[in-house]
Amino acid sequence: SAYRGGDQLSFIQEMKEVEGGLDIILGSTQLGRRMAKAFVERFGGRLLETAKLVGKKDNRDVFRSTLLVRFPRLRRGDIISFRGALFAVSGFDGKTTQITTLRDGRRSSMSQENSEAAVVLGNKADALSATVISADDDVLEIMDPETFRSALAARPKDLQVSPGEEVNVVRTGDGFIIL
Repeated sequence: SAYRGGDQLSFIQEMKEVEGGLDIILGSTQLGRRMAKAFVERFGGRLLETAKLVGKKDNRDVFRSTLLVRFPRLRRGDIISFRGALFAVSGFDGKTTQITTLRDGRRSSMSQENSEAAVVLGNKADALSATVISADDDVLEIMDPETFRSALAARPKDLQVSPGEEVNVVRTGDGFIIL
């Protein structure tokens, strides 16, 4: 979009993988700022910017800007355990992580410090489909989709399901979580 607006320096000069991330060298600091802000809005994290004087051109100082985007440890779709409850990461808003409880679907947010303490159990992208064998008010008996053995999993509040129907589950070290 900056190129269409006439900024001839809006180009990617070089991209290279480095230890801990990706270096993208751009022709325009403005383009870099827009890209970095878009990354932070989409994936969360922090944006740090520094400038270094590298010389003079036509009696004007010339700076090299460095923009650093630090992505959060959690990703959208992660299933986490925090303070004894299970949550799904639904997104990011600045320095906070948006979460939804798996038990009753309540939405809330978590600070960056708390997100570092949360235990990642899996991700919704890894969900499997399991058949419900029997249903109780608080527990579902499901068929393990890989071993075909029965397993128990906590039933989310308001989940309407009958034996024979399919539910999405995520396998953890302690069993299954029903999504």
